[in-house]
Amino acid sequence: MNPFRRIFGFRSVEELYRNDSSANYLANVSVPIVLINARDDPLVHPDMLNIPQAFVKTHKNSLYIETEHGGHLGYYDGGYILPRAVTWLDRTVVSLVTALANNSQ
Repeated sequence: MNPFRRIFGFRSVEELYRNDSSANYLANVSVPIVLINARDDPLVHPDMLNIPQAFVKTHKNSLYIETEHGGHLGYYDGGYILPRAVTWLDRTVVSLVTALANNSQ
């Protein structure tokens, strides 16, 4: 059971996802965007990965990156006691922005 469902007063997990999904806001995106999902994210059901895949097919200034592993919220990186200060997501975003900046010059 998803604890957020009860905390925020939703009657079901389906109602929670229907109301709080970022997919509800994709139609409002008008700037270039990068969407990143991990297949093993415990909060995003694999069936929901078709949403960003479909979005990038119809929005030319968008990029979808899907990884096998990464979990949820920032791709935790390192050990349980001493995590790395700079995560996989941090390194990936810096690399991506650097590549885009170099490519636009």
